[in-house]
Amino acid sequence: MFDVHTEGQQDLWVLPLTGDGEPWSFVESSFDEDDGQFSPDGRWVAYASNRSERYEIYVGPFEGAGDTVQVSLEGGKQPRWREDGREILCLAPDGSLMAVGMARARCSVPVGRFRCSRRASITRRQAGVSGD
Repeated sequence: MFDVHTEGQQDLWVLPLTGDGEPWSFVESSFDEDDGQFSPDGRWVAYASNRSERYEIYVGPFEGAGDTVQVSLEGGKQPRWREDGREILCLAPDGSLMAVGMARARCSVPVGRFRCSRRASITRRQAGVSGD
């Protein structure tokens, strides 16, 4: 998954590593979408979009039927899946690390994990999740 700027907006595209290798649009809209992250099982994609006038985190199915749902409540960027797929972590606008529990593609209310340093910025890719 990678970001492509089209007509002034940032959209999410997929580059297949098998078959003809032709890239295709995963999310293309009049808003910005970025930071696309596959779930560990490859069935879901979490990403940030400003379609609600500020960046929020959304989750949608990679292939097949299903709705895309907003999983953050007060803004967010840089979604990252926990190794087991049961949680998405993201940076809130105030620099807090937020976590959204995921179970069978249903999400819980986001909860704060901890406050990041003053240097934390939701405009740069800097969050990561490790198994420990």
